[in-house]
Amino acid sequence: MERALKLYYTNPLSQGWAMIITVDSNVLLSIFTKDTLYDPSSMLMEKYSSHEYIINDCIYLELTVHFPEAANLDETLDILEVSLICRPRACLYIDGR
Repeated sequence: MERALKLYYTNPLSQGWAMIITVDSNVLLSIFTKDTLYDPSSMLMEKYSSHEYIINDCIYLELTVHFPEAANLDETLDILEVSLICRPRACLYIDGR
């Protein structure tokens, strides 16, 4: 029992584990458009850069209207090292248009 409690209260980050962080579309849009929230948004992305960033299909859909082609959006997400966890990208892009 005591061992289980120790494991429960151990901070995984202190052991070098990475977190998986879901990035909100507003953070990404601030970075894309360099609006007034660009600095805090980019600082957040940089602060947690050692962790894995993901978005889901809903966030991808919200981003599609800001890119003329799916390839442009995918390239931008690759540069930011943001992974898409969901249905095939081609379906999502068509749904978003």
